[in-house]
Parts: sequence; C-alpha cells; structure tokens
Amino acid sequence: MQKIKSILVVDDEKISRYSLGKLLELEGYRVDSAADGFEALRKLRNNRVDLVLSDIKMPGLDGLGLLAQIREKYPDIYVIMVTAHGNVDMYLESANLGAFDFVHKPVRFEELKLVLKKISVVDS
Repeated sequence: MQKIKSILVVDDEKISRYSLGKLLELEGYRVDSAADGFEALRKLRNNRVDLVLSDIKMPGLDGLGLLAQIREKYPDIYVIMVTAHGNVDMYLESANLGAFDFVHKPVRFEELKLVLKKISVVDS
C-alpha cells in the first residue's frame, strides 16, 4: 500500500495555495506548491511527490494540460482536480485524462480528507 506522504498544491491563487498547504501540513503531509502548470512540471522533475492537487483554471498551462503531462510522464502520481467552475464536461475530461477525483472550490477540507482516504483504500 502506497501511503500519501507528499503533495504538490498547484493554484494561481496564492491564498489558496497557502491555506490548503498549511491545512495539509497540519495533517502530516509534506507540501510544496506551484503557481501554474509549468512551475509544477519543473518541481516534479526535481522532487518526488505522491499526489498533485491542481486547480483547473490557471494562466499558462492549465490544470487539464498539467494532468495530461503528469499521466504521460509520471503515471504513478495521483491527481485530484480542484475548480470553482466545474461542469459535467470538465468532470468527464478530467476523468478521461486520469484524474483520481474532483473537488470544488472553496475546498471543504473534510471533503478533501475523504478523497485522500479513498486513495489509501484503493492502494490497499
């Protein structure tokens, strides 16, 4: 069973990166952050993470583009997509690209913890 130990939070909103990162750190995760998909890919080249928590709507390389790159280059990393603008097409595209799950903004931390718990169950 792979236990999630490290998480990369990707969001162009600094306050979202910071607040999610702090809450995840309090739960015992090692957390890093990136402001967009390009920065996330640079960090993934140099640092191993177990999970990427990525906003979908970002300038530059958006979350769906990042998800596609992660699936191609790092297929064993879990990806959870986050958005305030979700719709059925976006859910389907995320799922087809290989996202593990999808959460809405503002992120309810209890909901995120349940998704993280699901990963542990899938891995066992």
